[in-house]
Amino acid sequence: MAFFELLGNISVNIFSSFLYDNIRTKNSNNTTQKLTKSCLPIIENEIETNISGFAFPVISSRLQYALNTLNGEFTYQSSYSISKIAEDMQVHSIGEVENYFSGKAEPSINWLKQFAHRYRLNPNWLLHGEGQIFSHHLTLFRGNYQEAINQINTFEPDSIYFIKDDSEDAFCIIVITKLDGSFNIIHRSPCNWKISDLTGATGQTHTFDYYQIIQKFISNRNYCIKIYGSIINRQDLIDIESGRINIPTYKFGANSNWFEDLSDFKHEKYSVEYYSKWYGESFLNAQHVIYYQIEEKLY
Repeated sequence: MAFFELLGNISVNIFSSFLYDNIRTKNSNNTTQKLTKSCLPIIENEIETNISGFAFPVISSRLQYALNTLNGEFTYQSSYSISKIAEDMQVHSIGEVENYFSGKAEPSINWLKQFAHRYRLNPNWLLHGEGQIFSHHLTLFRGNYQEAINQINTFEPDSIYFIKDDSEDAFCIIVITKLDGSFNIIHRSPCNWKISDLTGATGQTHTFDYYQIIQKFISNRNYCIKIYGSIINRQDLIDIESGRINIPTYKFGANSNWFEDLSDFKHEKYSVEYYSKWYGESFLNAQHVIYYQIEEKLY
């Protein structure tokens, strides 16, 4: 009987080693190709091998992928290390954390949940490979601009980001953040805001709504809330909405005054000659839409 138990243990060890080597080889091959934000590697068809209900070599590969992601492939930062994670997670032994990431030791489910919470990761992705890597905080609404304003005020943000993409459609969202790292993404549903004339009558009303939200916070600007503008590429905006990009560590780039220039629909600023170059022709057309909406309300 002891002989057969020994033989069984050897077989399990060989299989586990084979599984782990294949996962490492697969991940190694993935890193030789440039990762794109639209296609995050999710390990499917996992084999449940241990008493905790998950295969920890698979978990270690996700931990390593999360570390690489936090360090710059998507968020443009490089401030995370094993020693920093050990400090953040209050683990006294750096080697213990290294073993979690290398697959030599098994982290507890409680530790993994705390790790996900600490770095704003989606715990379902970390434990089971389900969903996107980062926690998703997306607020959808169908009402007018006042509903969005109410949602922003209720959140009590420290910063507001008026974000549009660099496409001709110029889709827009609003990101609100707090100093503790919490955030929310305000997205109009089913049709997002556009700073463009490439839309119908209803869409033009939504453009005017977005303008009114901007004006509300600019006119009542106080030093407790910082207001920024940002122009990002279309894929980044999609990835922010879907949870593929981590808002607290994402670098929005240089502040853009596009949201303030939007109100210059009478073209009185000296910088008006650059609007087309900076923001595109659709921006100028959106200004005409806003001006028309204002004139229509006046008369």
